[in-house]
Amino acid sequence: MDDMELMRSADLYGVNYDTGEEGFNLAAVMLLGKDEVISRIASAYRTDVIVRRENLDRYDDRLIVTTNLIEAQAQISEFAKRYLPDRFMLEGDQTVSPRDIIIRELVSNLIIHREFVSPYPAKFLILNDGIHTENASKAIFQGQLAITSFKPVSKNPFIAKFFRNIGLADELGSGMRNLYKYSKPYSGKDPMLDDGDVFEAFVPVRWVEGNLPQDGMTAHEETGHDPNEQGNNPDETVNKTDAWVNNDPDNPNIDPNDPNNDLETVDDFATREYMLLRLIHENPAITYRQAAAILKISESTVKRTFRALRNAKFIERQGSSRRGSWCILPPSKHVE
Repeated sequence: MDDMELMRSADLYGVNYDTGEEGFNLAAVMLLGKDEVISRIASAYRTDVIVRRENLDRYDDRLIVTTNLIEAQAQISEFAKRYLPDRFMLEGDQTVSPRDIIIRELVSNLIIHREFVSPYPAKFLILNDGIHTENASKAIFQGQLAITSFKPVSKNPFIAKFFRNIGLADELGSGMRNLYKYSKPYSGKDPMLDDGDVFEAFVPVRWVEGNLPQDGMTAHEETGHDPNEQGNNPDETVNKTDAWVNNDPDNPNIDPNDPNNDLETVDDFATREYMLLRLIHENPAITYRQAAAILKISESTVKRTFRALRNAKFIERQGSSRRGSWCILPPSKHVE
């Protein structure tokens, strides 16, 4: 089978029955065409891939993709893998990466089920709360999609067929099922999908390791549900060794020579402060429990460190104790 026969079998070359002319269709151009040909036929076609986690006014990194869909799928996927944390899970005796499967499904949907002549650019956004995708769509159903009632419709059947044949997509509807299947082990939460003139998908991301929130709670809500805690206020009184750690060895309640007091050296404490600041930078909504699990120390020690950082004006709490987050303050605010 030569190249032309392959193009015909993939429905990328055929006859226009209105004019009788033969030639390549739009699917062929978008799948395999050169960039200059694509820009002439679909001048508005592009995909913006943006990482915006630190520089919220602009972006941390950006990729603008205007190449054909086969190359675009590889470029977007590799870019996303550089910035998204990877975790593994077992399926039987096989190890799989939920991250890689989620990226594949989001990118394939972004590429296959879009309107190529629309001026609305497709977007793949990596933000602090997770992955967002947007693309122009001719929607049959308007509103949020539910896995139990979703009826998939192929919007670009020739492109979808080509992607299935080369192994970059599965049967119609499998993408949504895979997102629901792998989002929970990846982030602890379900994805959200909305169809309309713009199709939007959202998959949460858990940026740091630690225990998953329980019973559907968000990460910052977890703090308020610990039965071992006396209260939910980050300013609450913690272990009596606070005074010693905060350079007050004259406190009469503290005996620095008593091994039961679990005291630590200045170097140990400074290292832990630095590590905790990095965790807050990566996840401003991190809880005491999550930080303790990651640093492999007790919750009382974590609370002590939070309190010290707050007293020294390295961090401050924004919002409520249950639904707020931590903010790292600039050096000009620090207490010497």
